[in-house]
This record gives sequence, C-alpha cells and structure tokens, in this order.
Amino acid sequence: MGDLVTVEGSTTWYNQASGGTAYTGTDALSDGTIYYGEITANGCVSTSRFAVTANVGNIPAPTGDAAQAFCTIDSPTVADIVVNEAGVVWYDQASGGTAYNGTDALVNGETYYGSIESGTCVSTSRLEVTVTLNTTASPTTSNITQDFCSQDTPTIADLSTNEGSVTWYNQASGGTAYNGTDALTNGTTYYGEITLNGCPSTTRLAVVVNVYTTAAPTGDTAQNFCSQDSPTVGDLVTVEGSTTWYNQASGGTAYAGTDALSDGTTYYGEITANGCVSTSRLAVTANVYTTAAPTGDATQNFCSQDSPTVGDLVTVEGSTTWYNQASGGTAYAGTDALSDGTTYYGEITANGCVSTSRLAVAVNVYSTAAPTGSASQSFCGYDSPTVASLSANESNVTWYNQASGGTAYTSTDALVTSTTYYGEITENGCVSTSRFAVAVTLTSNCDITLNIKMMLHGALSGTSDGLMRDDLRTGGHIPEEQPYSSTLNARFTHVNNTGDETTNSTVLNANDGTGDAVVDWVFIEIRNPLDDTEVIKTMSALVQRDGDVVDAATGGALRISSVPETFYVAVKHRNHFGAMTANTITASMGLAAIDFTSLSDANTYHLSTSPDNVAMYDVDMTGYTGKALFAGNANYDNKIKYDGVNNDRQTMGSQVLSDSGNTGQVLNFNAEGYLSGDINMDGTVKYDGAGNERQVMQNSVLTYPLNTGNLNNYNNMIEQIPQ
Repeated sequence: MGDLVTVEGSTTWYNQASGGTAYTGTDALSDGTIYYGEITANGCVSTSRFAVTANVGNIPAPTGDAAQAFCTIDSPTVADIVVNEAGVVWYDQASGGTAYNGTDALVNGETYYGSIESGTCVSTSRLEVTVTLNTTASPTTSNITQDFCSQDTPTIADLSTNEGSVTWYNQASGGTAYNGTDALTNGTTYYGEITLNGCPSTTRLAVVVNVYTTAAPTGDTAQNFCSQDSPTVGDLVTVEGSTTWYNQASGGTAYAGTDALSDGTTYYGEITANGCVSTSRLAVTANVYTTAAPTGDATQNFCSQDSPTVGDLVTVEGSTTWYNQASGGTAYAGTDALSDGTTYYGEITANGCVSTSRLAVAVNVYSTAAPTGSASQSFCGYDSPTVASLSANESNVTWYNQASGGTAYTSTDALVTSTTYYGEITENGCVSTSRFAVAVTLTSNCDITLNIKMMLHGALSGTSDGLMRDDLRTGGHIPEEQPYSSTLNARFTHVNNTGDETTNSTVLNANDGTGDAVVDWVFIEIRNPLDDTEVIKTMSALVQRDGDVVDAATGGALRISSVPETFYVAVKHRNHFGAMTANTITASMGLAAIDFTSLSDANTYHLSTSPDNVAMYDVDMTGYTGKALFAGNANYDNKIKYDGVNNDRQTMGSQVLSDSGNTGQVLNFNAEGYLSGDINMDGTVKYDGAGNERQVMQNSVLTYPLNTGNLNNYNNMIEQIPQ
C-alpha cells in the first residue's frame, strides 16, 4: 500500500469511502481494488477520502504499423513514429539498447523498437517499426518556357510536364496553389510540384508562360492588279508576309497561292506567329483592272497660230502618252509639234495598268481665213440695228472695234453710222488670221413689210360668208399688169415708183375656194408723217377675199422699200372710195400693220373741209360686220354721185352701151370685162335689170349717213383723203 501515491503524501488508505479498516503500508495491493486515501493536517483528518483503483499486472508492447514511411522534406524525427498508445519510448534494439530522444532524426531503412513505460512498469516486449524516408524530385518538362495562344483561353491545366498531376504555385516555395481552371497570364512564371508516396517534390519546376495574341496581318485593304498580269492569290501583299488567304472572315476555305484573283472579291488573310494564328483576318478587296484605251475625239483640230504640240492632244482621262504606232513604236515628247494629217496613238495608265489598246487621233492643224461679205452695209436706223445685224457670208462672226486686238462687241450693241466693224470667225476652233472690215451706214428710210387688211363694199355685196367675191379672178378679168395710173385720175399718180408691178397666173390661180384667193388690184399710198398731203411712196398690190393685201408678184407679204419710221397709209380702189389713217403708224423691226376693217371712224382720216363726212361704210350683214370702202366711184374721181353733173351712173351706162356685143344698145345688157362700172365686182356691168350696178351705187348714196334727205342727186359724198 505504501506504493500508492498522492500529491500530499502521508496518506492513510482504507477499504471504504468512510469508516472501514485502514491498510498498513506493507499490505499488498490487489488488482482492481479501490483504495480510499485520507490525510491529517493540523490535527484534522480530511473530510472525504481520495478513491484510487489499483491495477496490478503486465504492460503489453505498443501497437502500430511495422513499416512506416516519411517524407524527407518533412525532416521526420523519432517523435513522428506513429503508435496507438501514448508514452512509448523508442530504442535501437529489441531489448536493452539505447533509448532515442524524440528529436532524433529518423534514418531511412532503420528499425526502431517501441516500449511502453508506465511508472516502474515497462511493456513486456517492444514494437518493431522499420522506417522508410521518401524523397520526391521536382517535376520535369521539355519546355521551361511554354507558349500558348490567347484565343485558346489557356489555363493552368494546359501547362505541360513529363510527370503529370502537378500542382502549380505562384512561388518557388510556399505561396498559393492555382486551380486548374485559372487562366494563364502572359509573362508569368508558374511553379510546379508533384507528390509521390505522399511526399511533395523537394523543389518546384519553374515554367515561364507566354500567352501570344497574334494580330491580323496588315496591308492595303484594296490592292490593284492588272488583268494582263494574270494575278493570283500569291500576289496579295501584307507587311508580315507568309499569309494564308480565305474566302471568309472566319472559317471558310483557304485559297491556294496559284488561284486566280477575281475582280471585286474580298480575300481574308491570316498569319501564324509563335504558333498562334491571328485573332482576326485582314480583308483585302482585289481590284483586277483592265484599262481600256483612253477616250476622246478621234479627230482633233488645232490652230496653226497656236503652234500646237503633242501635249495639246486631249483625252477624257488625261495623262496620256502618245505613240507613232497603234502598238509598240516610239513615244512622242509632249513638246513635239503636231503635224497636220498625222494620226497619233494614245495610251494611258490607270490603277497602275497600261491600256490594253491605244486611242487613234487624227490631227488637223487649221489656218482660218477672214470672213467675207459686203464691205459696206446699210441698215434701217429706226429698227435699232445691232451688231447681230451685220452680215457676212460666214456664220458666227465676232465683231471688234479694231482690225486686230481691241474689244469685241456684244451682239446687242447698237450699230453706229459711219463706223467700221471688224469681223473675225472661228472655224474648226481657230480664229481667222485677219479680220473683215465692214463700213456701216444707218438710213432713216427703210424697207419694211406692210400688213394691210381692208374690205371692198362692192365685192361684199350679195355675199354671206364674210368673204369678198373673186368673180373677176375666176372669170379671168384681172390684168397681170397693175391698172392704176394718173391717166385714170390724179388720185392714182405713182410716186417714187414706176408703177410696173405685175402678177402672174400662179398667184392668180392660187388658193382657189379659200379666203386667200385674189379679188382685185388695190393702190397703196405712203404719206409724209409731217405732211399728210404729201405722198412719198406708192405701190400697187392685190387684195384677197379675206381682206389681206399681198405682194402682186409673189402672193406673199407686201414689202415696201425706203419708207420712214412713221407714216400715214392710204388704200384706194378703182371704183371705191379710198381711206387713210388719221394717225401715223410706226414701223418696228421691219414691220408695220394697219387693219382698216376695224379702224374706228375717229381713227380714219377726215377732210378738214368736210369733217363730218363718213370715211368708210359700216357693213352689218350675214357673215361680216365691220368697215369697208364705199362702192360706186365708177368715174375714178373723189365723189360718188347717182345724179347730177359727172355722176357715176353715166359711166356705167356708157360702158354698157359701148360694149361691142350690145348691138341692140339696151341698158340691161351685161357688159363683161374689167370695167370700173362693175361696182359689185362680179365681172359684168349691168345698168338695168335684176342685180344691176346702178342699184348698188344708188344704195351707197341713199344710205350715206349725211344724206338725210335720201336725195339721188346728193353731191357731198366725198372721198376722205387729202389731195
């Protein structure tokens, strides 16, 4: 019992927790028995007892793996040997021997012997443990610098070693391990470690990573080729070279270098650098040009005075090289003189390609003579003639104020009398080598076209279509020579005109059945604008059924020469009163017009001696309403009289009775012909009987507005034209 131990010592042991019997110190301990210890301090026993179970027996050997492996990298010690029990002491022999310290380093292949020691008891045998120390080498690789392509999205798992199952760290020792899915970073060093037999490698493998991004190749995005060079894909150019070309921006089919380029097609170039294809492709549009011959005028004209050279030849395209042959041959210099009648062959280069053929240009080197024409030219001053009025045999003449140099006139510049104008023409693009001189005179009297409209009351009598009858024409009675002269009456005196106007069958037979058929001759007077009594020009013309007065010779517009700008116009007829404008009319630009059919009485001339007399007949009949010359003046004087001295009825009767066919001397005989007594102008004169002229003339007298007494011998029906 003396072997039981307490902290306090001097303990008395009992067989019960209280009371009971105390053991002696020499009593043997019994295995499995509980002993109760009591102490006395300061004369006082402890209030309770300390229960201790005594185990008395043999201690077995410790248990554990007989072979234990350790990693050299961990610097294992004896304390690292693993057993199931605590308090094991390790020896270098199965019995006896020397005990190891727990800090003693384990030795590879050594056997260690473990004993449990508890108090004074040791295990009856020892546990044998053979130790193996494992040393794991660093992983290895063929490439300590490993290259990757960014488009492959490389990760830690893509790092390559010979061993596999490598754990990668961010440091050569320690540090943080990467996940296999972590992305590789360009320029970073990764440290690889492997574990064998549960032991990590003693060092780590350093691998430098390059993650390459290969840009698209660079170069011109539009590349030009000439069709005659038969360009191929191999002719496409990039700065980098060694480019593979595809038919799509990604994917697609690669072209062979010998494939022909197609005009307008886009090719996509890809390069490989550091084992990585470019992340995108360079798009290049191929232009395969066929340069046509230059275009331009096949005939080109030049002026000798310009000393033209090859450089003056023109094409639409410009920058043309000229040769002496259609192909091959010798190129001209731009300063070579052009030769008249020579053909030059032009070649151009466009997009780096020469034209497949040449433009042939025939050259004319012209020398233009001065224009020709009348050197003295007269113009109507009141027509405001301009430079455009100047005449030359050639067209498109430019007029100058000097024989050379000087200032060009505009076409609207007014001509100045007694001035010389100098004309220059341009033919074939060349101005004349000299100028044509024209001396200009402006006249105050000019040739004009005079448009007159008038009606004859007698020719309207009995009609209903608004047109005068043309029976004189259809009956063949109108003479081809004009009938007026001073022998008939001083009223028909020709002035500044010989009175030799004639017509012809062509004019007389024209326009049959229309308003333009001829009715008869009329007499036209042009009078001085300052003196209405002075006749300055006369002319005989033809009047048509619709009243238009036309030229006797042509049936066209009536032209009158040498008349002033303003003038009075009088129209007369052989058996009608004439009429005259009360006001002057004005010619403008070679034309004047007067319509007597609509001329008011106020605008018709009246004699100052009989200002109230009516100048023209107011006709109001079926088909026509308007003015007409009074009919009935058979004796050509200036009065129409039915009765009394020198009456016109006598002339009618005389012409009927004197007709050679009127053997019976009867007044109701129809005398045919071109007679002044034919008042209704039907080709016959009839004094008595139905439709006789005497009645037409009598009607003029009786219906005259001033004959208020309806007198047959009314004597004041006077032609209102000054003598």
